[in-house]
Amino acid sequence: MIYSLFVGAALYGLGSLSPQFNSRFSVSDRFLMADSKRIFNDPCEMEAYYSTLDVDVRICPASGSRFLYKEQSTFAADMLTVLSEIDTPCSLKARSDVDAYVVLLPAESELSVTSTSEGRTRSIQSTLIQDRLAVDRVTFHSPTKTTSFAISSANLHGNLACLLGTPCHGRLRFDHDSGLEEANVATLRHVAQALSATGERNDKSPGDAIVSSYLQQAFTTVILQGTRHNYSNQLRAIPSDVVPGRIKRAIDYMYANAGEPIVLAQIADAAALSVRGLQTGFMRHKEMSPMAFLRKVRLERAREDLLNSQLPAGCAEIAARWGFNNFHRFSKAYLTAFGESPQQTRAKIR
Repeated sequence: MIYSLFVGAALYGLGSLSPQFNSRFSVSDRFLMADSKRIFNDPCEMEAYYSTLDVDVRICPASGSRFLYKEQSTFAADMLTVLSEIDTPCSLKARSDVDAYVVLLPAESELSVTSTSEGRTRSIQSTLIQDRLAVDRVTFHSPTKTTSFAISSANLHGNLACLLGTPCHGRLRFDHDSGLEEANVATLRHVAQALSATGERNDKSPGDAIVSSYLQQAFTTVILQGTRHNYSNQLRAIPSDVVPGRIKRAIDYMYANAGEPIVLAQIADAAALSVRGLQTGFMRHKEMSPMAFLRKVRLERAREDLLNSQLPAGCAEIAARWGFNNFHRFSKAYLTAFGESPQQTRAKIR
């Protein structure tokens, strides 16, 4: 069994994940059974807890300081999210060969991160995006609250390949001083909140997988297009080989798979285009994004079901069937598209 664990305050993505370049996160039953909320008043207690999950953590709090660490973790769409709070200056170091990338958004104070590969220490006040294999130590200068994310290397490289329209032939390396603009940071926080809400739900519906896949792709796209790295120049190149035939192929794929949790990368692959090329083609020929078009298709399919007298499902159930888990938003979109509410459409068959 492969273990996946993440110490949130240090954004450490710790655990025994496979170091294979093409591996994805796999969370053990042991971790899934662990409480999503944890509080530690003693660094030794925290170290002992993580040792039971085969994670070697060493915490060095400032002399004479009272130690208090809190974390809340959720796992959704192959991404681990941790909200954490630590009340004392301390340093954290861990041994791990986890193949993942980490994203750290400190809400208060600042952190210092020591990179093994670069042999340097950086102070972080807003955003850090870093290859986990290059992180050696994290130091908290004062009490801080942090939102942390761990994304599997395979996941991030897979989405990068989809944006490029070609396989990645080298590991993704972010510039050491590359960060996100404030607007992008705000977007990441909003997407993370939505992902956490989806992951925490006990009464999951079929539409949750669709929503989670969209959110995860949005998260990684913001990172890949909003920071500087060794593939930035390639991402800036907008393809010019988009033709209507390929767009039609994408549209056919959407209609055939509208009930499945398909994502932008799959649509692009079906059309033999890069994600960027697909987006450019849809804006040029349909004057809307591919995902807006897919939303239109799903609204049409929902309307067909609402007009189907042989289908006993209610309006909310039909909406969820096509990926609309928020019925209020679905109703507004439906009214805009068809000039009547879902209930009014359903009433026509009675």
